[in-house]
Amino acid sequence: MKGQVKSNYQSHVRSIFKVIAYVLAPDEFGGVFQDIVDISRSKEKVIIDDRFVKVMSGIKEAYENADDAITRKEILSIVSPKITFKMIQGFLTGITSYRFTEARFHVANTGVAVFTDPPSRISQRFSFDQIEHFIDIIVSPHVCTDMPFGENRLKLSDGTILFVPNTIRNMAPSRIINQCHTFCEENVPGFSPFKSSSLSKILEICKASSRKSLQWLNYFAADGGEAFDSLTTMVENLNLSSDLTKRLCDNLKRSRQYLKSDFKTHISKCSSIADHCATCELSDIKNSDGREVCDYLHDAYCVDCEMLASTLSDIESLIKEQSDNKEVTERFLTVFHNYTDSIHNWNCHLLRSVNQDMAREYLLNSLPDDGVFIYLD
Repeated sequence: MKGQVKSNYQSHVRSIFKVIAYVLAPDEFGGVFQDIVDISRSKEKVIIDDRFVKVMSGIKEAYENADDAITRKEILSIVSPKITFKMIQGFLTGITSYRFTEARFHVANTGVAVFTDPPSRISQRFSFDQIEHFIDIIVSPHVCTDMPFGENRLKLSDGTILFVPNTIRNMAPSRIINQCHTFCEENVPGFSPFKSSSLSKILEICKASSRKSLQWLNYFAADGGEAFDSLTTMVENLNLSSDLTKRLCDNLKRSRQYLKSDFKTHISKCSSIADHCATCELSDIKNSDGREVCDYLHDAYCVDCEMLASTLSDIESLIKEQSDNKEVTERFLTVFHNYTDSIHNWNCHLLRSVNQDMAREYLLNSLPDDGVFIYLD
């Protein structure tokens, strides 16, 4: 019994008690009824003394030693109905509002510290038709192009060696997956393809180069913008408060706009902000020939860059807290990491583009009067 139905029943019960109190004690009707209401609404006040601290210390020890999230929820349900979230934060510093609310729901639906069996997980095996269908898509001419040189050596389990030519994918992995799902919906209504996480895993294993351009067709910006949209949708689908959802979505929107507009203007050859320093960010830490030393200490920081990093970190932490099912969490994290990789690649592409422009400007400024500059991309 929840919500409005429960409130209606409580109102009817109070009306019945009023009538009974008036019939039994008409002269003292007000006092008798108030005593009944006070008893029904009385709450035990929490007194923070040595005994309370010892009890909470035991709860903390049991909570931290629990093996899984379900056990921690059941332990937390012992005290969650009696104390506030701010009070319990003084003992369990790492606890979140989501975990505390979940424990209260457990008390309301199941009971205090009642053990519940974890939900059964059904692993659905794939079919060869699903794999063959997706392989046919990724090797089709409009998705994949064979390179005229180079090949990969593939050794099978029975010892057979296959030589596979190197290939180039003409579109990003996320776009391939979206096209696969759209194709199945429009042309094969009864066919059920893999989910996005499984298709991403197949594309990761079946490696191929991606056709990209540093200037004209900007796949990095397209993939990065699509990643921001997908992250916004992912945040909206999480079980979060409206204020937290709005804050994360606004941060993603602001970060996307920053990468599209102001970030390139902040990049320079050398800067005290590491994220804006082309020399620092583009240097190869493993190869000394591709490394250049910057004279700046990089002791400053950019508010927008830090906001993007902290927002992505917060979303990752919230995804880990949303489900007790490790398999589901891993799938969400796989998709999340694909989106963050696209954003990181967009960031790196902007750094390379600005550095390329600076090199071209340097050549043009140092070009003699009888010289010719030929630019090929």
